[in-house]
Amino acid sequence: MYAYDDQLKVFVHTILKSIPYLTECSHEVISALALSMKQDFLEPGSEYFSVGDSQECMSIIYEGQISLHSTMDNGTEIEIERLSRGAVIGAYMFLVSDENHVTATCKTQTQIFTIERTLFTHIIQRDPELLARLIAIQDKMLLTPTNPNILDFIQSKYVLKTAKGDILTGDLALRGS
Repeated sequence: MYAYDDQLKVFVHTILKSIPYLTECSHEVISALALSMKQDFLEPGSEYFSVGDSQECMSIIYEGQISLHSTMDNGTEIEIERLSRGAVIGAYMFLVSDENHVTATCKTQTQIFTIERTLFTHIIQRDPELLARLIAIQDKMLLTPTNPNILDFIQSKYVLKTAKGDILTGDLALRGS
């Protein structure tokens, strides 16, 4: 468990509530999800996940930068996106445990908060409407050629666009941690 102060609580709650399938969640469920997230510190150059890894968790970047990149057939590496404070990684992919089609590498010291799919699933059992929505999303993703990587890319842009500015600019950063 990590030190959970009010500023961090506001940050995590705000980001979780900005994920489209969580916007209608009760405060109780959002709080349970937020309190269940594990804090990790990643070093620059460390690989967060690789192509082919199963997406077993959803993460929120609190500080730092993670590069999503792919290697072309000719060996050329292309950065697809650089994620930073407030970005959500795996919001849709972990619902279906899809394989990653990109590699994620930390560009700077990065602090993230992560929740495993099994714990997430246990918590959302408290909200039958949310559970029904997520089952519908899973069914649709499994029955259509929708690429969860694309959904997660769109989600990260949506979260960054809709979250409050002070949350993302670091005005609510942890002090003394």
